[in-house]
Order: sequence, then C-alpha cells, then structure tokens
Amino acid sequence: MPRSNILLGGQEFKLDADADTSITADTDDQIDIKVGGADRIALTATGITINTGTSGVPAINLSHSNANADNFQITAGTPGVANSGFTIRDVDASANRLVIDTNGHITMPTQPAFLANGSSGNDDMTASSTATVVFGTEVYDQNNDFASNTFTAPVTGKYLLIGTFLFTDVDTDCTEIEIRINTSNRIHRLFIVPSKQLSADGSIGDSLSVVADMDANDTAIIQVTPSGGANQMNVHPYTFFSGCLLA
Repeated sequence: MPRSNILLGGQEFKLDADADTSITADTDDQIDIKVGGADRIALTATGITINTGTSGVPAINLSHSNANADNFQITAGTPGVANSGFTIRDVDASANRLVIDTNGHITMPTQPAFLANGSSGNDDMTASSTATVVFGTEVYDQNNDFASNTFTAPVTGKYLLIGTFLFTDVDTDCTEIEIRINTSNRIHRLFIVPSKQLSADGSIGDSLSVVADMDANDTAIIQVTPSGGANQMNVHPYTFFSGCLLA
C-alpha cells in the first residue's frame, strides 16, 4: 500500500478533544509540544528543554511500580523557594535529597551529620574503669542517626567521626587517660599522659578524629578510661561528638 508524507508546513497538529494539547514546528528546526495550552517541551538539534512554567513544579517525574513505590522528581528549583537552582526530591518521603543553588552550592538535607555535647553524668570517674561518655544535648542530627550517646550508620560508607574533650579535676597521680572512638568494626584510640601537661590537679583538653569504615547499622560511641589516681576526673559538658558521611 503506498504511503504518503503529511506536510503541515509549520501548522499545529492538535491531539485532544479540546485542542489544547498539540505538536507544532512553527520555528525552524524546532519541535514544540504543548500540553494544557502551554508549551512544555521543545526539541532542537542541540537538546531537549522541559518547562513547567511554574517555579518549584517538578519538571521530570521518575517512578516505577513496585512494593516500595519509588517516586522521584527533578526540578528546576526547590519547591517554594524562588531562584533556588536544581533539586532532586523523594516524593514518597516528601524530602529534598539533593539541592544545587544558583551559586553552585550543593547540599544534601538528609545526608547523615550530627553534633552532640556532653552533660552531667560524666563526673568523678572511677579510675581504671572504662565509661561511655554521656552526650545529653544534640546540637543537630540531620538524619536522626544519633540517640542514647550512640551514632548508628544508616548505610555502608566512610564516616568522619570527631571527639573533642575537656577533662577537669584530673589527678596528677593519674598515669594515663585512654580515649576511644569505639565502632563496630574497630576501636580508634588516643592516649594522654597527664604528667606531661600538669604539675598540679587541673584540666586537660584534646581531640580524636578518624575516617571510620562502617557498615549499615554499625554503631559508634566514645569511651574514656582514666588509669591511676583518685576517682575525681570529670568529662566537662564542653566535650563534643560529631560526625558525617563522607563517601
């Protein structure tokens, strides 16, 4: 059966009953797709442009049907924020996962990151006994991974963990203070010799940091062991525990 080409000559090819959805090529070397009376997609020799016409309205929806009903949106802008660049949003969780602003700054609002500081409950530590440091105040906990003095890794990765410490009433007879960032895979240690810093009972500050390999659901805590001397050393509330997922 012979076939023939349909030449529209730049005229609009209307697709639906109310004539507000169409395809046209009234601009040379460009195809425009109109939906609901507005141009939404333009195809040219150099690329594809998708325009929602409204700031913060998803430009591309990505989804598939399965038990998890995964639905993501890629938008030119953060919903409700003008001139906010580029966003990848998890529709099911109603959460932005990645945001690039108009200056090129990249943030991941649910990327694991936390900071907590010490509280009462770390006073008059028993010499030669290991104690888990109590962190009573969360400054921030971006993905809700820190609780009960413990960070729990939500995914397998490399995590930057930092402890900064202030010990008060350190006995000069204390021969050593061992600090541990104790993770499920291994223990990272720092040793302090008070006699090198103190000539009388007093305060000592120090820090310990590590990029730790952690599997999903692994945990990290900070522990301190003072060896020798009286049961008088305190972990001051100006002691902090922080961390974030690096890779």
